[in-house]
Amino acid sequence: DQPSISPERTVTGNVVWKEELDPSDDLTKLSQFAVAYSAATIDKASEVSLMLKTKDHEIYALQAEVIEAKNKAAQVE
Repeated sequence: DQPSISPERTVTGNVVWKEELDPSDDLTKLSQFAVAYSAATIDKASEVSLMLKTKDHEIYALQAEVIEAKNKAAQVE
């Protein structure tokens, strides 16, 4: 029996052969992760932008109500 060897190696007689790894495989995976991450980030940025616009609109509406209430109070006095 031969000792356990990592999967990418095979033993033939006294010679150890290591399978060639293609570095472009890692680059392809990295590229796929980068694309997925940037797409998710863009989606979140759009979501946050919409939320901020909605909150700004609500703030302006409340400010308008305050001004209207002050004007009514001034007319009553």
